[in-house]
Amino acid sequence: MSTFPRNFQTEFNDLEKVELYVMDATSFATRSCVSSVGSLIHTAQKIELATIVSTGLVLWRTYGLRLAFRYLAGLILALAVQRVCLSAMMRKTGAQDASLADVLTLSRATTGAVLAGLVVSGIRDRVGRAGRLSWWMILLGATICDWLDGPLARRVGATQLGSALDIEADSWLTLWSAASAVAWGDLPRWCLLPPILRYLDPLFDLRRGKLPHGGGPWWSRMTGTAQMLLFLTALAPVNRRWRQRTLSLAALPVSGGQCITIVVLLARKMLKQP
Repeated sequence: MSTFPRNFQTEFNDLEKVELYVMDATSFATRSCVSSVGSLIHTAQKIELATIVSTGLVLWRTYGLRLAFRYLAGLILALAVQRVCLSAMMRKTGAQDASLADVLTLSRATTGAVLAGLVVSGIRDRVGRAGRLSWWMILLGATICDWLDGPLARRVGATQLGSALDIEADSWLTLWSAASAVAWGDLPRWCLLPPILRYLDPLFDLRRGKLPHGGGPWWSRMTGTAQMLLFLTALAPVNRRWRQRTLSLAALPVSGGQCITIVVLLARKMLKQP
């Protein structure tokens, strides 16, 4: 068996230690960058302030001061509701810091607040600036933000708060997407029923002393995706014949299917209750 000089073995071991140290330090730096971007409350405040200023100025310049004030009133009220829910979940979990995944999740929830502000404002301009703004925000929130926050959370380790934030941000965005689709997207009012009915699920969890949590069978994800596609179609800033035809054909089966899904999932949860 071949052997190496003692001094060569020592140098080799030292190099190995240095390499392991560098790899560990790099991994730690990556985890730190992804896992903590500051206080969760301060991060939420920054997102809220940026949203209020940017969208408020755009709507003021486009639709005038009166409608912009009505929009800001609805937006601030919706953000206040978000803050109350966030504070309650933080007290439950003891979490203080925000990860990059939490930033994306909070941004998705804030998109819901923007839609709430537009509903309250009375602006009904689907093909104009407000319609294009809301449609692109929903599209980005329901796709890129939703796709990225999960992998980022798993990279640093999913938390109880992050899981609850994720599902509630989805529900908040879905609720106000539905309200917007009814207000200026030509969907019938009963399409609001599934997003409202879904809030029985977190109420049931809270009644048992637990935080809301996501997940579910593949067929529930399919009906939820179909519902969001219906809202995006209703809010699409275009005037095409296919849009109205699609809404007429899809509204009842999609919303009805989502209602049935929610009822079945609630029934299964209640039957599992100890």
